[in-house]
Amino acid sequence: MIRGEKHYPNITWAQFAMCNDNATGAFEDMSRRLFTFEFLKNSRIPHSDHNNPGVEVLPILEPPHKDGTKQRKISFQSKYFEGKISYSQIKESFRQAVKYYSSELDLIYLFCNKTLTKTTKGYKEAEAILMKAGIELYPISNSEVLDLISKYKEIANYFFLPRKRPNDVSLCQTHTEIIVNNGEKVTGCTVCPIQLKKQVIVPRLLQSFVQEKIELCKSFILEMNLEKLSEQLDKIFSYEISGIEGTEKLLFYRNIANLHDGNNVETETDELTDDLKDELKYLIEYYANPCPIGAYKFASHCIEVQIITLDKMFSAQLWEAVIELCQEIVDDTSPEIVDAVKQYYGLALFNLQQYVSATDMLKSLYQKTRKENILLYSVFAEMKSINCSWREGNYELKDRQIELIKQLDSLKDNKQYKDNKNLVAILYLETAYNLGIIEKKYLEDVIDRFQEFSEEVKNDSVVKYFYALCVESNGNIDSAEQIYSELAWKKDANIACRYLICKISKGDYSEAVALYRSLDLPILNTKLKSLYLTALFYVENDNFEEVLKKFIDEVRGNFPGIIDIAFGTCKKEYIQTFIVPELKRYLNGEYLKNLGLLEKAEILSILSIGEDVEHIYDVIKTVSDLKRLNRYVVKEIYNVTFAICNKEFIHHNKALIKSQQLEVSEQIANRFLEADVFRREFLQIKYLCAGAKEKRFSMLKYAKELFEITKEDGLARNIIAMLFERNKADYDAYAPYISILSNSTKPDYCMAVASAMLRLGKTEEADLYAYKALYYLNDTVDYEIYKSYFGYYNQKLNRYHDESELKRVKGNSVVTLEENNPVDSRHPEIKVLCLDSETEFTDINNRSMDVEHITSSDPLFLKIQGSGLRQVIKIDGINFKVIKICSRADFAVGFIFKKINQHPDKFDGTVLVLSSEKPEELLEKIKSITDRTEQTESLLNFYHFKENETGLPIDSFINGDYDRYVDALNMLLHAKDQAFYTGYPTYENEENQKYVPALSTMVLLSSMNLLNLLNAVKDSLILPESYMDFFAERYSKAKETNLMSGGRLVNIDNQLTLIEDNLSYVEIWERIIDFCTECETMVISDDERIGFTIGKDINGEQFIAALRLHLIHLDAFILAAREKATLLCDDLFFRKMATYTKIRNINFASLLRYYVNDDFVVPIILELSKTNYLYIPFLARTDEEALELEKNILDGELKKKYYSNLLIAYNTAWKKVMEELFGEDIAFENIE
Repeated sequence: MIRGEKHYPNITWAQFAMCNDNATGAFEDMSRRLFTFEFLKNSRIPHSDHNNPGVEVLPILEPPHKDGTKQRKISFQSKYFEGKISYSQIKESFRQAVKYYSSELDLIYLFCNKTLTKTTKGYKEAEAILMKAGIELYPISNSEVLDLISKYKEIANYFFLPRKRPNDVSLCQTHTEIIVNNGEKVTGCTVCPIQLKKQVIVPRLLQSFVQEKIELCKSFILEMNLEKLSEQLDKIFSYEISGIEGTEKLLFYRNIANLHDGNNVETETDELTDDLKDELKYLIEYYANPCPIGAYKFASHCIEVQIITLDKMFSAQLWEAVIELCQEIVDDTSPEIVDAVKQYYGLALFNLQQYVSATDMLKSLYQKTRKENILLYSVFAEMKSINCSWREGNYELKDRQIELIKQLDSLKDNKQYKDNKNLVAILYLETAYNLGIIEKKYLEDVIDRFQEFSEEVKNDSVVKYFYALCVESNGNIDSAEQIYSELAWKKDANIACRYLICKISKGDYSEAVALYRSLDLPILNTKLKSLYLTALFYVENDNFEEVLKKFIDEVRGNFPGIIDIAFGTCKKEYIQTFIVPELKRYLNGEYLKNLGLLEKAEILSILSIGEDVEHIYDVIKTVSDLKRLNRYVVKEIYNVTFAICNKEFIHHNKALIKSQQLEVSEQIANRFLEADVFRREFLQIKYLCAGAKEKRFSMLKYAKELFEITKEDGLARNIIAMLFERNKADYDAYAPYISILSNSTKPDYCMAVASAMLRLGKTEEADLYAYKALYYLNDTVDYEIYKSYFGYYNQKLNRYHDESELKRVKGNSVVTLEENNPVDSRHPEIKVLCLDSETEFTDINNRSMDVEHITSSDPLFLKIQGSGLRQVIKIDGINFKVIKICSRADFAVGFIFKKINQHPDKFDGTVLVLSSEKPEELLEKIKSITDRTEQTESLLNFYHFKENETGLPIDSFINGDYDRYVDALNMLLHAKDQAFYTGYPTYENEENQKYVPALSTMVLLSSMNLLNLLNAVKDSLILPESYMDFFAERYSKAKETNLMSGGRLVNIDNQLTLIEDNLSYVEIWERIIDFCTECETMVISDDERIGFTIGKDINGEQFIAALRLHLIHLDAFILAAREKATLLCDDLFFRKMATYTKIRNINFASLLRYYVNDDFVVPIILELSKTNYLYIPFLARTDEEALELEKNILDGELKKKYYSNLLIAYNTAWKKVMEELFGEDIAFENIE
């Protein structure tokens, strides 16, 4: 496919990676060429060897300088990195270079695709290795390499243009038809079938006896070595042999030789027998009118005539007839000619382009005969076979093809090699054209070889055409275009296609349109029309749609034609509107399955432009080996899936149901990952899909896998953020990512390390990296970094609360100085200095946080250090008084708050700044912000089953803030006219049961100080390990809140009320921790979380994301399912989900029957009856307790609603029991 934006190479590293399968090897190859062109002026050829230690080529003397300066011994090293620069690799290469070439090298050019920063520690160490050996280092990195490439167009075209563009794939099919005739009339280019008119085999010396001569001559005929036959007959007939027995046979042979050479034939001589005359007459007639013959007629002649007939049939291009005949006779023919029959059979297969069969036939024959000619023919056939397979993307036979080139070279003295010189030239050129996709040197070598061809071969139109293909692929489009223009492009569709491609590649669209319109009508095929559409789009866009519709009408029902036209359709909308509807009829059923890989690749390329991922997936499912797909096509598929997934990732919501396109994109990624194709790219798709679906565990998994491949800084930062979000406090989990970012000077990476260190409890290191983030901003304003720092500050409020005021200046502090006694009553000068004691802070011009930074090596640092408040210090001849000293961290926080005050709008979503000149307006704003009535009412409607049948979990009322979970639980448990749904108690056999207690049960029992109720089953309790981290975090936050905050400002009935923080919250979490410490805990892996589903179809990750639930809920479900345990839960929503997932579940009230002591159980039930807990067991010791129980459970609208029916049923049953036992009518009071 030709696209307008590609007419000049897009010289970027992304384009380079796309156009080169082995990017590292291609970069080395490209660097060698740049080194040769730029620094050797293309005047010398460096010796390149993969075994050269430390450098890519042996040291070589650079060309003489015009100014007469001394020439140096130079070499180069190339380093291609997909991720972060590895200076350790560079240093190791330099050590090897010094070890082996220190006395032979003056200068090393270092080519690198990443930016080499000369000030970094790694670069300086690498440079020092060479400097010690007296070797100069000249780095050429990133944009410098790209600039250098742009100087050499051939290099740019080769390495930055797709060498297997989709249109190339299509057109290569027609190229093979030029090589051998397929039995039809060929227009334009000549054909080059294998020729057999002259064959050479060295004969043994003739003996003097005629009979021996007859056998010898017969052998020449059977081998079709008629040149030798003629030579020997001339010698024999120089003697007088008339009358000698056997002379008639020799004369017959002589007539055969004359007939073959076009000389006169004597048929009436008396020296021939009648049988021989008949055979001779038959041959004369057959030569005059060659035609297919059957096996019976063929066998009626002597074997000499049989072989001559077969040869004539072959030379008359009756190859199908030759194959048909050989198939009939090969198993039954005379042993004397069976090898010759097989030879013609194999050669006919070759000339009919059945190269695989020809290869098998000829290789088998060579194994038997070991004749050089047969070896040559088998090489021809196998090379053609591999070249054809190459077009389908089968590159695995590359090494074999290279070996065949060497074999062909070794046969250059063979007579048949010389007689088939055009075919040989075409094979060299075609093979180099294919191998050139992988490595440029094959193109360069064959272009040099072409110059050695004879003028006759070079001027052959087919040879010239293939030479132009190689020149074009090598990047010299101008030269290729010139060659095409000299060929019969007006009459030959293949040449016209390439000519148009060159025009379009150069952006000469108007010329391409004019060229198309000058072509002869008979050759206008769909490929030419496709190229015409491409050019037309850029010069006559208004006319494009009309022409496109016309062409589509012409090809409707013609699958290859539709494909061709699609490749000329440059716009996505046109593909979607006009092309895809035509393709759909071919994308289902057997037709699609039976298409070849090439056709499927073309369909995939078209569908990728149309962003039709559903049909892309349909096609991919039919490709058995995705590794064989063209890299360019796979890249296009990746691009379209990336666009879809990235869009969903950016704009994602928490809904469980996602777009069909996202689902299909993920399935496509799964296919490529299973085939291990483009692993990095499709892991990225999986990462984006996981993010779009809020599958946080999957995100982390794929991010880690990606990081192992790329070692990218950005991924390390994201992984740290995800680990921090999960409250991970394991150093080993963070270590690989901290090590990548620890030396970074990028502020956002520094903030990531600071967060990790803070989570790991390394507060000093955390403060250092947080400060680095602000320091490396220098004078740049970045509110994202400011917001990150503010978030970091809020994570460690306890420590700031404990910090005392500094009395003396020390390292890593900020001191404010005021000019002492300024002259002339002018305003005193103020200096704010930050003393940076760390050695990495060396920038004396740094002005981050709007202060002057003093390095530890600065004498002023020592002068100020140790000074106390109000102490006077002389700086630059002026006396200054110390008026304020604070830690660097405190000053940084103050700087952030100043930014918040200056630009509160920049901190939207992080800080809420309220300001108003009128107090009443400020109060109204606070009321508005704190009023959650409407939101709470909406949630309660769902919770109370007014909007759905499932309800909501308690967690829904806390908006993801689990420090408010106790508040939410208490509100539902105790608020008037509310309900705390736990479901019915379940009284079953609990023997040998294991239990996983849910968050609701643990908090409920702890808040009522009833955790001891679980003592009876404590040995049967199992907890996810994540519970301990969760409870510890809640406990820590509760303590921190009590320490830092006097309470919470809330809106109650439109009145602002300060509610003091409840100290009991600390005790609630503390009791839970103490209890859980004695319970068995089990680890839940991320793989388990990723693979778990709620019920049959709800993904666990998405479930907790959609409802903003903590992962402990998912872990509880996973553990209960894995261990076949009972979920002990007092949240009806989770009980319903557990039932849906087939997990046994009960509430804690179900366990009260374990306590047979009514004196212990009944007070608990009575206490529960005062709450909104639904449902409690009906158990009382006395009538008074029973009445109190009834009164309590009916106190409230919702309690009355749910308990009334239950109570009526209970009363009815109770009456019946009493009547049966005592005949008395006992009843509770009537229920209103």
